[in-house]
Amino acid sequence: MDDLRSQTLEGLESVYSGMSGRTKLKIIVYQDRLFIDRSYNRQIKLSWAFNPEGRIDFVEFLAFGNNDLRTLVETESFGKEPYDWWEGVVKCNPTPEEIFLVNKKLQFLQGYHAYQLLMRYGHGTALDLVRNLESGNIGEDDNPHGRRKKFNELLWDGNALEVLAKAGEIIPSVYGKGPILFRVEYSLNERCKDQQENSKETCLAV
Repeated sequence: MDDLRSQTLEGLESVYSGMSGRTKLKIIVYQDRLFIDRSYNRQIKLSWAFNPEGRIDFVEFLAFGNNDLRTLVETESFGKEPYDWWEGVVKCNPTPEEIFLVNKKLQFLQGYHAYQLLMRYGHGTALDLVRNLESGNIGEDDNPHGRRKKFNELLWDGNALEVLAKAGEIIPSVYGKGPILFRVEYSLNERCKDQQENSKETCLAV
């Protein structure tokens, strides 16, 4: 079965890779959508897909050893407008055993707790990347592949910055008994609220 990203990327895209602080990331920008890839222990990869308003479309998992590819979270609003929704439904699938490589807590969390954490990791990664771009705390990929662009080139990619900023400004909360369908609600990220109260600039202005 094809992964959701392959179904979404049907044309040319911009690919960036580098270090956000101490975290190696790959960013794929396709029109007004954005994907963040992050590897853990060189064994697994999580991919977060964001819509133009910074909401998660889906979260995918890949195990490098056996090419086990699966969609862990998919929002009901994937590919639908309006993109700036605040409440919705997510379809969640069982997490693989290797998920502990992301965080040991995940192997013990049940139900919506695990999926909420997985979604929040994506938004947190977006927020950290924009703040690292602002401060210059970025580095080059020590093992680049193909024609990937450097992270400092993200500063001239308006579409990428806009989606990253919007993704970092909000945070999802997941509710319900499942086991497959859960309710998700977005709210303003408290980390951004604090920044806005202490600054005249908007949160994540780049």
